[in-house]
Amino acid sequence: MTGRGTVTRLAWQLFAAGVALTPACAKTATPTPDSQSAGYPGPVVPGKYHPGHYICVADASVRLSAVEGYALEAVAGMVRRYNWRDLEPSKGHYDLSSIERDLKVCASNGKMLLAQIYDKSFVRGRSVCPAYLDGIMVEHAAGMIPARWTAQFVERYVAMVEAIAARFDAEPFFEGIIVQESGLGMNAPELSRLGGEVAYSSGQYAAALGQYLSGAAQALSRSRTVWFINWLEGGVAVPDSLICKLIPLQVVVAGPDILPYRANLVEKVYPKFDTFRGQLPLGNSMQADSYHTNSHDTGLNYGRGHSSEGGFDSMESLFLYGRDRLHLNYIFWSYPARPPGPDENTFADALAVIRKYPVFNR
Repeated sequence: MTGRGTVTRLAWQLFAAGVALTPACAKTATPTPDSQSAGYPGPVVPGKYHPGHYICVADASVRLSAVEGYALEAVAGMVRRYNWRDLEPSKGHYDLSSIERDLKVCASNGKMLLAQIYDKSFVRGRSVCPAYLDGIMVEHAAGMIPARWTAQFVERYVAMVEAIAARFDAEPFFEGIIVQESGLGMNAPELSRLGGEVAYSSGQYAAALGQYLSGAAQALSRSRTVWFINWLEGGVAVPDSLICKLIPLQVVVAGPDILPYRANLVEKVYPKFDTFRGQLPLGNSMQADSYHTNSHDTGLNYGRGHSSEGGFDSMESLFLYGRDRLHLNYIFWSYPARPPGPDENTFADALAVIRKYPVFNR
């Protein structure tokens, strides 16, 4: 642990030197399509790297082996969500038994496990972080989030990942972790009202992101660190210069949503998949909104807030958008927690796509 900590501190110093809010790395030669995978080849990635289809199960009461499609050969692995508070009940004391159980289930069927770590909640007044971080928790539009831009958050987040790495990095069926989306759920005026220990700036947050992503990737030297990227706050784009610094660590740059008509994603997030194609592994998610999206779904129309006129885009068309337009190496398919609405796609539709396209962009 001493050596890993030394490397992590060095990484922090490099990122703390400043992350410019402008592009800073040259794009490599554009890769050509790979006829074997009907898409674009991914980068050469050291360590465990098993791209493909993953099924994401949010409900902890659902056994992974009971999920429809779990046994499909085309499914590379499973994603399970874990609250940080449950993994670290008290400061420096870790309970990783939930990951242990899920890893055992995955390994028994030759599936990889990705552990998605939640630090941001979507229930007002509820924290999913350890109680000792209560002093840096802030309310966002729909829940609570720690002040990720503070030194305390960075230090403790990396310590938590180091504990996970010490136990699972050498496990052959542990693919790695997913770092929750960069979006804070707060706009610039809301953040400007924060003061004292949790005072905010975009530059400070970008530097902190680099610090804890770098620290996580250094700790998980044999496994993948997957980062769900959208924006910083109020639509401020994540700087390309930050992502450039993650190339040597081969962090998987991913997104929380495949929604081809959402203007904020199309303008500020999806172009980065073109910029970093072939330089970093790429991923994205078919979350709940992807099951009922169409050309009317242009804003933050959560739930079923947009018109269903003309029906909804098929899961196959969304997959092809992800494969061919976003150049994805990983796709994470949400296992729905609710029954579909009228004319919405179902998980059976998702499985049909997985069966039809078992391999892509490897």
